[in-house]
Amino acid sequence: MYRLFLLLFVSFFPLTSFCQVEIPMRATDDTTYYMAVEVMPEPIGGIEEISTRLYYTEEAQKNNIEGKIYVLAYVNKEGIVDSTQILQGLGYGLDGVASDAVLQSKFTVAKQDGVPVKVEVAIPIVFKLD
Repeated sequence: MYRLFLLLFVSFFPLTSFCQVEIPMRATDDTTYYMAVEVMPEPIGGIEEISTRLYYTEEAQKNNIEGKIYVLAYVNKEGIVDSTQILQGLGYGLDGVASDAVLQSKFTVAKQDGVPVKVEVAIPIVFKLD
């Protein structure tokens, strides 16, 4: 039994050393957006500030659409949203409303090792009829 274990260990050991992937700690170019950093950005004024820019479209109201939209925001080194992407939407025009509200928002600066960096952050936007 010991020999079988040793044989298996020796057989697979060389494979594991070739399968390891090195993850760079720093971006190598200016087009990289980090997914997680030491200091993540937050909307200035909080999510409440973003919600002041939200409204219901006629189509969404007629169809009683409620739910959560996840907007992926690409925030640059100055805290400005360069672009957005809808990760999960509701349709009925609400995805565009949520995207526009996030695009108009300013964020605190994200930092890695004390240096401002670009980052992508998912923001949940909740639509609920009164």
